[in-house]
Amino acid sequence: MNLKQKIARHSLSIISLMIAIIALTYNTWRSDTTEYNRNIRTASFELIKELGQLQNITNQIHFSNLNQQQQELLKIQGWGHIALIEDLSTLLPLQISKASQELKQEWQNHHVSLVQNNTAESVISKRIEMLRESTRRLLIQLN
Repeated sequence: MNLKQKIARHSLSIISLMIAIIALTYNTWRSDTTEYNRNIRTASFELIKELGQLQNITNQIHFSNLNQQQQELLKIQGWGHIALIEDLSTLLPLQISKASQELKQEWQNHHVSLVQNNTAESVISKRIEMLRESTRRLLIQLN
C-alpha cells in the first residue's frame, strides 16, 4: 500500500482525530474564558460594593454632624475599604488598578479635611464615581 491508499483507508480515523483535537481545544479555551469572566465579575461586584461603602463613609463624615471620635472611627473604616479596593483592583485590568491607586491618593490627600472642606468631599466622590463607572464598563464588555 502506498501513502495515498493508507490515508484513504484511515480517513475516517484521521477526520475523527482532527475533530476531537479541535473540540478539545475549543472546550479548553471556552472554559478558560468562562473562568476568567467569572473571576472578573466577582471581583468587580465586590469592588462596586466596597466603593459604595466608601462613598457612604465619605458622605457621613462630610454631611453628618459627628463628634471627633466618630469622625476618626469612620476615617479608619475608610482606610479599610481603601485597602480592600486596592486589593480587589489587582485582580482586574490595569486601568481599574490605576484608578484605584488614584482614589487611594485622593483619599490620603483629602480624608482629613472631609468635615469642613466641600472640595475634599467632591474630589473623593468624583474618584469613587470614576472607578465605579470604569468597573461597570468592564462588566458590560465581558463575553
